[in-house]
Amino acid sequence: MTEKVSPVTVKIATELRVAIARMPEPPTNAEIATKAKISAMAVGRYLKGERAIPMPTYVAICEALGVNPAKIMADAMK
Repeated sequence: MTEKVSPVTVKIATELRVAIARMPEPPTNAEIATKAKISAMAVGRYLKGERAIPMPTYVAICEALGVNPAKIMADAMK
């Protein structure tokens, strides 16, 4: 069963992937998961836009990546 996600969820996932791609040494999903204290499988689903990201998890992922959650959100809303 696939969870239906909003277009905003997909845009946020895209912006997170763009931020990761711009990093000199992009972290793996496992590295992000360890820092964010969630599973690597969940990270993969969130970054693919397959699942909506709960706000506390979104902030944890942004912190794990060293990116500003507000900027990612703003870029996704453009």
